[in-house]
Amino acid sequence: MHDQLTLDLATKACTGCGETKPLSEYHKDKHRHDGKCARCKACHTAAKKAQWADPGQRAQMSAANRRWHDEHPDRNGDRTTRWWANRGADYRATRVVAGKPTTGSVRDQAERLIVLERADGACEICGEDVGLTGFTVDHIIPTSRGGIHELANLQLAHRRCNSEKGTRLPWEER
Repeated sequence: MHDQLTLDLATKACTGCGETKPLSEYHKDKHRHDGKCARCKACHTAAKKAQWADPGQRAQMSAANRRWHDEHPDRNGDRTTRWWANRGADYRATRVVAGKPTTGSVRDQAERLIVLERADGACEICGEDVGLTGFTVDHIIPTSRGGIHELANLQLAHRRCNSEKGTRLPWEER
């Protein structure tokens, strides 16, 4: 009897798939009495993917998001601002210790200028002119794929081209 009670407290039935799963398989939800979402993580993920796959629902969610931001201009970017105010110095310090550039550092700005001059102002992904402000410096071999942060591995790119490239290697298809 005691073992059954312990089992019931450590598990929950998912409202999506109906399976009984351990509580670790549910996201937290502070608004529910048990502190966990009604659907398991797998069902939650599947529902979100289906929701975003439907163009009508995606447009509806984007419109609701835009409305909220228009109605709350004082809260736009508030979380990010607070995070940087509370933890920004620590974050920058750990990046410097690890030998990685920090945004806006002198080293970073110098690298941007060197890459801009070397590429003669042209995007090295599509070949079009980037202008003086609408460009990014992209890692040819992404750091997440083993590339290193040095000038030989940097290229000039439009923001759009860099975003579309993502973490792909130059020889991988889009």
